[in-house]
Amino acid sequence: MANIKINASEWNALSTEQQTEITAILRRAGSIEDGDKIIPDSAAPEIGLAAADAVQPEGFWCKLACNGAEAAAVVACAALSGPAAAVCVAAAHTAGEYCRSKC
Repeated sequence: MANIKINASEWNALSTEQQTEITAILRRAGSIEDGDKIIPDSAAPEIGLAAADAVQPEGFWCKLACNGAEAAAVVACAALSGPAAAVCVAAAHTAGEYCRSKC
């Protein structure tokens, strides 16, 4: 069982519903398993919520979506073997670069 430490003041500023949803997202993504917990910790570094409220750099969300699609493709390429896997990964990276260039 793992304890994921998050800055206490920032975690506690969220509603119970937001905390539950974040935990569910991390479980669905495979980042944490059943029994793992997010633990508020006053010694954990702050992420800077004021910065999170600031305007994101141009194309931030677009680039984030491209990164996610690229990562998903690379993971799917692992189902292939030999040269096909290598070509698939290369294509995934190239497609990711192209996607980000349009943001």
